[in-house]
Amino acid sequence: MSLLNPTRTLRLGILLVSLIAACGRDSNQAAGGDTGASRAQPSAAATPSARDDGAVALTEADLDAYERGLTKEIELVRAAQERERTATTPQARGEAMQAQWKEQ
Repeated sequence: MSLLNPTRTLRLGILLVSLIAACGRDSNQAAGGDTGASRAQPSAAATPSARDDGAVALTEADLDAYERGLTKEIELVRAAQERERTATTPQARGEAMQAQWKEQ
């Protein structure tokens, strides 16, 4: 089983985003003590996916774009790993190793 399985990475990414969204609430709002002053009124220019509580709903298009981005990152890292594996000098190996982090 590959560590960089796109489906597995996508699922973990969704889980991470969900946890951040759940933990990112204002403590006053989460305790039920909303006074109305702490809650901003949604503007007319608000995105259609924005909810009243300030959270943004992820659409299928968002998840597809996220998956495409992860796939591209994985391709870049694997290409750099291949360059590292086939490098003939320590300098070339070092540059390939750095490229794995820079290209992300």
